[in-house]
Amino acid sequence: MIPASKLNRASTLATLPIMALVILFFSRADLGNRDIEPPSEGRLFVANLRGESLSLFDLTAPEQPEVARLALAGPPHELVAIDGRIYATLGRGQELVEVSPGATGILRALRLDGDPHGLAEGGGTLLVTLDRAKALVRVPLDSFAEAGREAAGDTPHAVATDGTGIFVTDSRDNRLRRIGPGGEVTFAETGALPESVAIVGEYVVTADADGGTVSIYRRADLSLAKRITVGGRPSRVAATGSAQVAVSLNAGARVAVIDLKGLRVKREVRVLPLPDGICTSPSNDYAAVTSNATNTVQYFTLPDWHAAGFRETGDGPGACAWLP
Repeated sequence: MIPASKLNRASTLATLPIMALVILFFSRADLGNRDIEPPSEGRLFVANLRGESLSLFDLTAPEQPEVARLALAGPPHELVAIDGRIYATLGRGQELVEVSPGATGILRALRLDGDPHGLAEGGGTLLVTLDRAKALVRVPLDSFAEAGREAAGDTPHAVATDGTGIFVTDSRDNRLRRIGPGGEVTFAETGALPESVAIVGEYVVTADADGGTVSIYRRADLSLAKRITVGGRPSRVAATGSAQVAVSLNAGARVAVIDLKGLRVKREVRVLPLPDGICTSPSNDYAAVTSNATNTVQYFTLPDWHAAGFRETGDGPGACAWLP
């Protein structure tokens, strides 16, 4: 998330001693149903922002809660998994890193000054946004070196691509930028401070933190299909189905599930405070939601969003990636 829009770090840390009580309350309420099996597939990677580390969980081995924790040179913001390897942007660390499949070491690192944040992959090239440098950088996977950059708007916070167009949130300009295959640029106005973007089917969706809205655009021409008010400071949007997205409401301890066929909020799911990252299992039978306040990751069954347990993570979990 954007540093200036985060909750005050001191006040957040001050709440941590009571988080155990919060977890106890939620566990009794809906953190896990004993009749529902927790996920037992794949490997889950979690980016620990405050801990400046990456956690790896082997969910096929429930007796081993955390397989590895890799210390990093800065807080990891976004994660992308490619061919079993994990790529992460380190904001204050000013790096893009490639991590081994077992999270046992950093294979390659690239210095990128300007606060790297957003991360996506298309056609064998990583796309990295630089918040402070107001730029989009292209990094081919084979060379792992900067192969070009172009100017973006104020705080280009998140990026996604469908293989043809590249979509960037110019967050402090309150707009979505589309870069076409020939370099042509088109814009769409978003709600205030779009922090995240996702592509699902024919739509591009932004989570607008300050506006408390989710903006849904037609991918072909960036025309606005609908803007939905959800409140709760939407911080991250992720696809959880072929026509569905989930949005973490950072200030509301909820996840909003939006049906893109009906362009409506289908349900709201209660989660632990400061929800952030959302990712789905390889089978798409489960979703994981991280809680930045309580240092946990919660599991839910899909498509019904029944609670299926939780695990402790490192300090301040944000993004997550779930691999086969």
